[in-house]
Amino acid sequence: MNFGWVYPEDSGEYLCRATNLYGMDETRAVIKTTGKPGIIYDSQLPKGMKSIERIREMEASWQVVPEEVDEAMKPKQPPVFVSNPEPVTVEEGEWARFCARVTGHPRPRVMWLINGHTVVNGSRYKLTYDGMYHMDIPKTRQYDTGKIEVIARSSLGEALATTELKVIPRKDDYRGVLKNSPRPWYDYDLVQYQKERTETELEKTFEERKALLDQQGGIELGQYINKPKVFKEADTEWQQAVKSKKGEDYYNKLQELENEQVVKESRLREASHQFAIPGEK
Repeated sequence: MNFGWVYPEDSGEYLCRATNLYGMDETRAVIKTTGKPGIIYDSQLPKGMKSIERIREMEASWQVVPEEVDEAMKPKQPPVFVSNPEPVTVEEGEWARFCARVTGHPRPRVMWLINGHTVVNGSRYKLTYDGMYHMDIPKTRQYDTGKIEVIARSSLGEALATTELKVIPRKDDYRGVLKNSPRPWYDYDLVQYQKERTETELEKTFEERKALLDQQGGIELGQYINKPKVFKEADTEWQQAVKSKKGEDYYNKLQELENEQVVKESRLREASHQFAIPGEK
């Protein structure tokens, strides 16, 4: 055991003991340190003052856990607003927060409303409770301006508190100006020119095409529009050989072979006294 540094309060007798299955042994050493104490435990107040005693009494009372009152034994009370929400004025896009404190037993349910619309906890509005009821609007909008209501309701009645929220438009917001700004003069002329130019050129192109087709014999343009292109590959050598053989002589020879086969089968049946052909009536 090594001491990096020692203080007067480290003075005393130190014992080192070693034990195992066969016995025990120990050794002792004494350390004496002189100097000013590193930690001051005595009071620095003048003698006769009772301030330190008073502080100790207060600290002792804080450490005592208060007895919990049984909920069933509490007297029933209707909801009452102890602290009402205060009016808030913010610039658009800033954070707005409203706080209210309500008492009553049983514990009332609290509901917030903005301009008559119920507020739902989510990304747009934040509803929290830490002994007080809070409604936060992380990013205010101009349509949030208006009346803020908070209603506390229980089986014994309800209480209402109201306040106002005012959202000031941002000075660097040019949406309203851009939306209602007049269109420049050249914009109207440009749109009208493009419209007339498109209609004129399109009609002129169709008329020229129609006149050209009438001169060529009245070919309809629809015959060649929206038809898929067909790509025909050249025949291989064996395909060309087969097609060249399939002439009139080819089919005549096939017919002769079929007739000869039928005659042979009929003669075999007569020789075997089988005059009826299977499958025929």
